[in-house]
Amino acid sequence: MIIKLQDMLWVQSHTTIDGRGKNITITGRNVVLGGVQDVIIHNIQISNIKGSDTLHIFAGSKKVWVDHVTSFNGELGLASVLQGSTDVTISNCNLQNYNFNMLLGASDADFEDRSLRVTVYRNWFRDSMQRMPHCRWGICHVANNLYTNWGYYAIGGRANARVRSESNVFMPSKRVKEITPWFPSKPATFDMSARIESRNDVLLNGATFHQFLSASSDVSPPYPSGSSPPIMSTSSLPSLVEKCSGALFAGNLIQCQQA
Repeated sequence: MIIKLQDMLWVQSHTTIDGRGKNITITGRNVVLGGVQDVIIHNIQISNIKGSDTLHIFAGSKKVWVDHVTSFNGELGLASVLQGSTDVTISNCNLQNYNFNMLLGASDADFEDRSLRVTVYRNWFRDSMQRMPHCRWGICHVANNLYTNWGYYAIGGRANARVRSESNVFMPSKRVKEITPWFPSKPATFDMSARIESRNDVLLNGATFHQFLSASSDVSPPYPSGSSPPIMSTSSLPSLVEKCSGALFAGNLIQCQQA
């Protein structure tokens, strides 16, 4: 089924959009969560969106889970979490875009994003220029993701963001090896206030990870007891993510549910 939206799809609180077992594509306009809570979006494709991102979460939305979504070709990016939204998990997604990918906090002036807490878990970030994710102000836990072929940088942050990159696998192309937006001749005005730390990441094909460590304390994602995501071995991560990320159908759905 291809659903071509004529207007934005506004999702209300306490809603689940579940495309398991079906091949569902949303195109034309984006999916929007504004000031809502308790929402699950699962096993759909959102693609080919002009003039916006593909999935827009803003205005203090909270308790949102985006899982097994395939998304690409968003003119202004793919998933965005902005303006005081928090307690969002984006997991098991297949995310590919020619420029921007995922934005967590849109402006240095959005001080309400100090409450932002986002988990980015077991996604495949493919063939994108930047923002996988880019984080402002809040706490972003980026764990067990697969990165292939980024153009400018993979993980970025500014405005006192706190980012933990943990047990990810980075496989750059021949052109760009650096994972963060670090470069030797950066200007004096370059914002180094974010903390971007790497723990047990696997850097392949000559990848480099310049950590931003000006903030003194380590990043500690504030999960309630027993609710942190299970960190899997990086040795089997690439094959699992390549096979099981994004919307799943038929045999892949059954096999990946057992993984």
